[in-house]
Amino acid sequence: MQQMKAAAILVVWSCMFILGTPGLDELRQDELTTEAEIARVTEMVGPTVTGMAIVVADANRRVRLPVERRLRKVQRPFRISQAWSLYTGGASRVGRLEIHVDGELVYRSVDDEHRWLRPVLRHRRLRPVVETTVEQDHPKNWKGLVRLVTERARRDFPDATDVTLTATRAPYPDRKPAKVRAVYGASAPEWIPERRR
Repeated sequence: MQQMKAAAILVVWSCMFILGTPGLDELRQDELTTEAEIARVTEMVGPTVTGMAIVVADANRRVRLPVERRLRKVQRPFRISQAWSLYTGGASRVGRLEIHVDGELVYRSVDDEHRWLRPVLRHRRLRPVVETTVEQDHPKNWKGLVRLVTERARRDFPDATDVTLTATRAPYPDRKPAKVRAVYGASAPEWIPERRR
């Protein structure tokens, strides 16, 4: 019985070490595999550090990522998932919400020129609703967000006949145009929330 307990503890600690290794969450699957990348890194940090980085990237690719993929489904129900992203360069893409009233842009996330309803949408209790509507492929709370925005638009723009919420995603920090992920809206006279795309 003692051997079984010891083996179970060893497996759990090994999984915890593999899943929670700081710094490896940011490594891509194809990190340091091309000659150009290796030469670029060698120029920045020298051949010794590059050699260690190649070993770490290879171990991440061959050992850690397959284990992490298999255990990902177990982590979510037990709420034990964690990611280590210390001192990174930030997000590689950015999602934004745009609101159009009768075709005119009145709000865009993190845009000082289009800030209608910003205090409401950035409130700490509503911000997760906005973020999941923008980021998730099949958000569950988009209807409530459309109803809220439509109600406020009808109050602030009394002649409005259409409200559209557009979820976009763009690479960051590149200045490439954003791609539309989803479009929601409501139109007069019924003002029923609908998914348009």
